[in-house]
Amino acid sequence: MAKAKPNLLKRRTPTDVVGLALGHLPEGKVAAVRLQTKGGKRELLAAAVIDLPGALPADWENARKAITWSLPPPFQSPHAALVATAPEAVLRLTQRQAPAADAQAQAVNGQRQAVKLAMPPDLCLEASLPEYQVLWLSRLLPEGHQPTACSIQVAQAALLNAPLAVPEFERAGGTAVVLIVEAQRTLLMAYQQNRPVLVREQALGNETVTQALASGLGIEPALLQSMIEEQLVDPLPLLEPVLQPLFRQIGLAVDYVAQRFEGAPTCGLLFGVPAHLAPLWLTVAERSGSALTLAAPTPLAGFAKPRTATPASAEEEAALWPAIGGALAVLEEARDE
Repeated sequence: MAKAKPNLLKRRTPTDVVGLALGHLPEGKVAAVRLQTKGGKRELLAAAVIDLPGALPADWENARKAITWSLPPPFQSPHAALVATAPEAVLRLTQRQAPAADAQAQAVNGQRQAVKLAMPPDLCLEASLPEYQVLWLSRLLPEGHQPTACSIQVAQAALLNAPLAVPEFERAGGTAVVLIVEAQRTLLMAYQQNRPVLVREQALGNETVTQALASGLGIEPALLQSMIEEQLVDPLPLLEPVLQPLFRQIGLAVDYVAQRFEGAPTCGLLFGVPAHLAPLWLTVAERSGSALTLAAPTPLAGFAKPRTATPASAEEEAALWPAIGGALAVLEEARDE
């Protein structure tokens, strides 16, 4: 699967990687996960949200303001995968001539673009970030200091690897439908034998759902979580009409994979929904007659507990997903080489 992950920076082959997710949390907060492979098995060494200065620049002028990071000791692995969440980031799955196996990222109209074969013979993943953001990221961890940047990834591309950390995905043979819910959108992705074969963007996200529920209940969005957790309201009648169109797309994705690739997905995963809303999403999916039974795994459920303490808040824990995906992309590609 990792061969289909477009990286925006040439790198060496590592076995000990820290994934650093920028832009997923407020400025100054970076989700960090350190993964290591030993004897063919993955081990989680550390996971936390750490304080680091700066934010992804929005233009060339801000990109000139250099920042150098020094990571806490638990995260000082030899290699780092930098994962960027940015409005300018692009990820798409297209049919085109497959690039050469050693093809490197190219600058195209001010964007650093990488293309990798996802499914032979011609299904390719394309990912890109603005050139100034790639250059700024490449200077965060200079050579000679641990860790050294070995990969720069678009967050959506890194998240394609998130199911690799979920036991249900492995038991399903890597054939699954996955929903990754962000603030303003949801990525619906289908996999066939660990390879992404479908990526669709839906105009529905966590903020959309929160606003719809708060408006329907006549309360401020800030009160919604506490009222749901204290069972003071029943949001299901409001949530069902919002989510049902999305869950109908799961059935279409299952049919597409079954018809084109001769193997229907048997696993459905939900990532990125806040902990107080995730059970409600699963209930709506079940009531809607979704083609798959969904599970909402937590980021670290598939690993033994690391020595370094994990984030306390649900928001910070969810931010670990892109960091995990970025580190897994590097480790899996290294294993395949």
